[in-house]
Amino acid sequence: MQGNNVYRPSVSIVGAGPGNTELVTKKAMECIKAADVIVYDNLIDISLLNHASLNTELIYAGKEAANHYLSQRSIIELLMDKAREGKYVVRLKGGDPYLFGRGSEEALALKEAGISYEIVSGVTSSIAVPAYAGIPVTDRRFVSSCHIITAHREDEAGIDFENISKLEGTLVFMMGLSKLHNIVHGLTSHGKASNTPVAVLSDGSRYNRRKCVGTLSDIEEKVKEAKLLPPAIIVVGEVVTLSGELDNFLERYSDKKLFKKKILLTGTRYICNKIKDALDGEGCDIDEISIIESVPIESDFYNNIEKYIESHDYLVFSSANGIRVFFEKLKELHNVDLRKLSNIKFAVIGKGSAQTLRNYGYIADFVPTSFSNKDLAVELCKQLKGEKLLLLRAKEASKELVEELEANNVEYTDISIYETYRDYRRTFDIKRLIKNYDYVVVASSITANTLCEMVEDKAVLEGRVVSIGPVTTGTCKRLGVEPLMSAREYSVDGIVRALLQ
Repeated sequence: MQGNNVYRPSVSIVGAGPGNTELVTKKAMECIKAADVIVYDNLIDISLLNHASLNTELIYAGKEAANHYLSQRSIIELLMDKAREGKYVVRLKGGDPYLFGRGSEEALALKEAGISYEIVSGVTSSIAVPAYAGIPVTDRRFVSSCHIITAHREDEAGIDFENISKLEGTLVFMMGLSKLHNIVHGLTSHGKASNTPVAVLSDGSRYNRRKCVGTLSDIEEKVKEAKLLPPAIIVVGEVVTLSGELDNFLERYSDKKLFKKKILLTGTRYICNKIKDALDGEGCDIDEISIIESVPIESDFYNNIEKYIESHDYLVFSSANGIRVFFEKLKELHNVDLRKLSNIKFAVIGKGSAQTLRNYGYIADFVPTSFSNKDLAVELCKQLKGEKLLLLRAKEASKELVEELEANNVEYTDISIYETYRDYRRTFDIKRLIKNYDYVVVASSITANTLCEMVEDKAVLEGRVVSIGPVTTGTCKRLGVEPLMSAREYSVDGIVRALLQ
């Protein structure tokens, strides 16, 4: 496929790494951003899909224990069908696609069908996960080889324990938690010493990763007591003894209040990124599933923007999204003199919006003491002396602002510069994953509405929702969801402080 002078095959089979967005290659991210269709697996970091276009078709093809959402044959046919439609398809797989990822089967089928493809290698969990647990799979003091083995076989032969047990290198068993008893019995019954060190590693590249360290004689009991859950990797060999010395990556986070907590961010991509950045260093696992997005509205407003600016005294923004959409659009225009903005005042809804405005080089002239549409209007009206306001807002913005202005006989022009897109593509993942989180951050009333549409059973939200402020909290309650906590300040900082409580 040819686009923007950059050659792309019809299908890219992409390794998404070991479940952590920060361990994804630059090439993989480029594929995700360019994809027309993404067919993704269970073990990817779900936040990766936040980098896909809003027009990208998202298709889940996950394989979990005893539950294959799509058969392998169906997946291959799906890839071929979408490619034949002229779409650029990304097959997104956990780890590396050629390490027990069946990537070679998919590649061969594409080749035989005459469909162009490429392989984008990923960081394999077989090495990365032990490393995060302080276990190098090779160390010259102990072993000079590493053997990676799948615990699941298509045939009935199973694992060749007779020969594997004689190997002197490190043994790494993938997808093996449900087969732990078979692995232990197979190794010991074929001569592996019962005191051989073993580690079982769960969620290995995340902050909430867990591990059990023992020997072949006691590891089953330890895993049972710890209640470890898949996905997990089993490491057998002397290198496991280094775990106690080298596993210090999480020590700096151990005293953090959010350490090992799982947090879901559901707002726009912009607000999700802001909150995630603000929580950096808190030792929590953050997933981003943006169920809404701010989409600019094309209108004649920008063709006459200088006239609007010259005929108004205040630019009023009731959200940071409006500020971002406005200034990003201005960047695209070549006939607008930004110096015109020096003659107009800015009113914004809160400190977060004020900071967003400052990021574009402008300082807010008015910020209310409380952060809601009504507070913005009430406090602004008290200091106005006949000035005319230009409201740049969302198409579905609250009526409270204009109702208050009209009650005070304030002259204004209300222009919708963006609308909120509800991303129902994410419904499946919300339903599938929502129970996994300690906290679900809801950053607006429209996000609350959309989330409640998606989950259907609102009971799953009880004890999880963190609201960005009183207006959103009120919306949640009207929808039958009692937030666990609410930010006192309608801003990213307010959300962070609420979480840290």
